[in-house]
Amino acid sequence: MKNNYYLQFAVLLLQICLLSCKNSQSSTQAEKVNESATDSIDDCYERTRIGDYVYEVDTCSISLSSVILRDTLGRVVAETVADGHGESYISFFYDNLGMVSDICLGEGYSSENYDAGQEVKFLTDSCKNDKDAVVFTFERDSNGKIVQVRSPKSNDIIVSSPGGEITYTIIRHPGWVSNISELYEGGYHNIEFLVKSPIDNHGNWEETTYLGYHKTQYRKYENNKPAKAEAISLVSKRVLEKIQCSLSGDTLIMSSENFKDTLYENRVFVGNQLLGYSKKSRWGTILEKKNYEVTSSGEVVCHCEIYDFSTKTLKSESPYKVKQEETDLTDCFKNIFKDL
Repeated sequence: MKNNYYLQFAVLLLQICLLSCKNSQSSTQAEKVNESATDSIDDCYERTRIGDYVYEVDTCSISLSSVILRDTLGRVVAETVADGHGESYISFFYDNLGMVSDICLGEGYSSENYDAGQEVKFLTDSCKNDKDAVVFTFERDSNGKIVQVRSPKSNDIIVSSPGGEITYTIIRHPGWVSNISELYEGGYHNIEFLVKSPIDNHGNWEETTYLGYHKTQYRKYENNKPAKAEAISLVSKRVLEKIQCSLSGDTLIMSSENFKDTLYENRVFVGNQLLGYSKKSRWGTILEKKNYEVTSSGEVVCHCEIYDFSTKTLKSESPYKVKQEETDLTDCFKNIFKDL
């Protein structure tokens, strides 16, 4: 009788354990289903495995079609974009250390008869043979820094000075355009290189910017302050604007000459803060004056006067607040060519 009691108790305990495991398994499966549902709702990419690559198609954008191609490590190896006006692609190739060794940039990568498999093969292999594509091959030093960029198809080359470094940024324009400015040519994908010389013990160095292999901007710093700069047109290869800085105590005057519109601008900084701005025409007429006031709360208020051609006098505008970074010396110097 006692044995039967222990037997019944053991059976009951086993049933409880089995029921508990079943509930736990059901709970885990429910969590997995929820994760999958959330991913499919929030994710705009439809993924397909093609050979050793994951082919991701953007399903959210209605203005353009785009593809991202990843390898088994999850690295982006290519991007493509088409928006009805043109097609663009960029492919990345990696060395044995996992660093980018080559970049291939081109247009018109596909046709209506191109399937995903052919596109993957082109983007990961055949694009280097695309006669219209621009190829960038990187040479690195022992620390992995890029010190030279060259084209295996032409004599184009970008070289840093000893001890310097080359970095790059992939530019994605918000749509296919024929031309954005004289510093940035049309197309969805672009690559911009920044060549920076080493900073010496006195805070002197130089920076040169290239769009592809074309030099577009140059900046020089002395004693950790801006000294001079120039912008070069991609279209005409002529200098668009020159900047010259003069320093006296805490006051730095940044003078610019715009050869494109024949305008002259002066910016007066005290420390790193912009306090005054003026713009005049080739005939010496002051077209605009601005004074910047830093309030006790740290906000920057601009008091502006604009030249009225009907009365031939400067007229005051209503004061308005500006962001602190817009009046910072370093940011002003870096962004001074943005409207060219």
